[in-house]
Amino acid sequence: MSTLRFVSRTGGGELTWSLLAALAYEVSIAGDGVQVEQVTIDRGEFPAGGDDDVYVIAVDEPAGEQQSQMVPSQDQLARTIGLSAARPGTDAFRSTALRARTLPVCLAIHSDSAAQLQALGINCERIRLGYSERWDRWRGRAVERAHDVVFSGTAEERSARLFALGAGGLDDLDVVVAPRYPRSHRGAGDEHERMERRLDRLAQTELALCFAATASRSPSWIEWFEAMCNGCVVVAEYGQDLPPLRPGKDLVIGRPHALPLLACGLVEDPARVAAIREHCYETLRTSATLRPAATLLGELAAALRAGSVRSASRPRHLRLPVTIEPDPAGLIQVGEAAPRPDTRAKRRAVRESAKVLQAASVEENAELAIAVLPGARDGLPDWTATLTSIALQLDELDGVIHLCTAGPLTADPRPPDGWLLVEHPAADLATGLRDVLRGGGFSQLLLVAAGDILSRNAVRRMRAALAREDDDAVYGIVIDPRFHLVGAMPFDRELVREWDPFPVTSLWKAESLLRLGDWSEESEPGANALSPLWRALARSGGSAAWIPRPVARQMLPQSDGMLGVATASRRRSGRISHR
Repeated sequence: MSTLRFVSRTGGGELTWSLLAALAYEVSIAGDGVQVEQVTIDRGEFPAGGDDDVYVIAVDEPAGEQQSQMVPSQDQLARTIGLSAARPGTDAFRSTALRARTLPVCLAIHSDSAAQLQALGINCERIRLGYSERWDRWRGRAVERAHDVVFSGTAEERSARLFALGAGGLDDLDVVVAPRYPRSHRGAGDEHERMERRLDRLAQTELALCFAATASRSPSWIEWFEAMCNGCVVVAEYGQDLPPLRPGKDLVIGRPHALPLLACGLVEDPARVAAIREHCYETLRTSATLRPAATLLGELAAALRAGSVRSASRPRHLRLPVTIEPDPAGLIQVGEAAPRPDTRAKRRAVRESAKVLQAASVEENAELAIAVLPGARDGLPDWTATLTSIALQLDELDGVIHLCTAGPLTADPRPPDGWLLVEHPAADLATGLRDVLRGGGFSQLLLVAAGDILSRNAVRRMRAALAREDDDAVYGIVIDPRFHLVGAMPFDRELVREWDPFPVTSLWKAESLLRLGDWSEESEPGANALSPLWRALARSGGSAAWIPRPVARQMLPQSDGMLGVATASRRRSGRISHR
């Protein structure tokens, strides 16, 4: 019996597993269209298999992460098809080029990747992705979608930075950011569980923001088709090989910095979103499916069993001409143009809010306390912007705002009159915060790093999350001055011991902070002031809720008496930002 075995290493990429699962499903239902009698998916170890078995493996994992159990024998190697979702210019593509040389044939989902691999003398063919029932959770039903926008590109530096640049324009929308884990982390559930959660989330979301991961702007096809199969309208940069998909009909195309604004306009135009969703779904099911890719896999499997594989010097799939709509400007004009904001009125509102902030007085039995802590970066923190962002949310708070500073006040201006001022050395931060909580009878404490600008509704969202969950704290994503996404992952006790990925700005239950006791410890200059607190929470077996969206933006500190002058930052190596 001829068997086509899809093989995935343990702890591999979520998108790679998703692609393998979809292709395996399509081959299994292709019937007489492919010369395969059985399809399996194996994880963890390379299966022994039979003499007629053919294998499909992902070749775009970094060489340093290959597991010894995943190395096939020479005989198996001769019957193995490589599959690559890597884009040129990335470490994954360099790994693909090295590993694909040892295989008889390789398949790439990006046309530029296939062309470069062919130029290197590697037998590579391009496969086009498309609709698969394996990805479809929506099935065309009329459903109420819970979220406005989803962003899944947190693992790619370029896309994460572009999202961070425009995240402020999404404050009023229901945004969901996919979590980001280090590649070596194993505590977030396996790839199958994460794929299922991602597909369910897409079926409940209106729009998907899709930035290109590299300067080549090659689309992330797996993310695109996962979203479109679930009726989640793709808002993306212009990419290669779009046909049969048409901009304005099946998806929305714009400049990278304008994508968040496009999303805001589309949310205000539900009729157009519904029209694009329906048209795209019909296009996928009739003109762009994964069936041709499944047929190609069946043909290659038969050729490998027979010991003859054709050369891919001439592309199997010809590139179709790009169709240009008559009004390209209309593709990025969504809904009615919003009126220009009255900047003078906005400045007046900020000044009035500042007056309310200064008028706040100390009262007993207030429900919420706010502690503004010195940031981890060199230079003087910008207190003014932080206090103003707090003041703009005063009308949403039930209690009186208090101010606590850990360490001497060196910034100018000093906090407004009427605020409670408690000074403690940074090494004894726990004592200072306990004094504030015990003296005021508070139930919650909001910690904000000096220099963090809270987004609109940030306090309301954090308080609502802490009220719903049986957790000790809640935090969201903070955008640092270099547009890295800090805290872009759920709380994990194992991760806290290895990394320092969680932000200062967070909301805590007072009883939880008092229960943790004296958690302060000596730390390096420039380190995250709350790292000892997060570690103490992990050691105690506590938990924290995660808001999958930006809740604050870290401004550049003052240096040498000037605002906006960046100083040298201390950041650990790796792809996760630290504060």
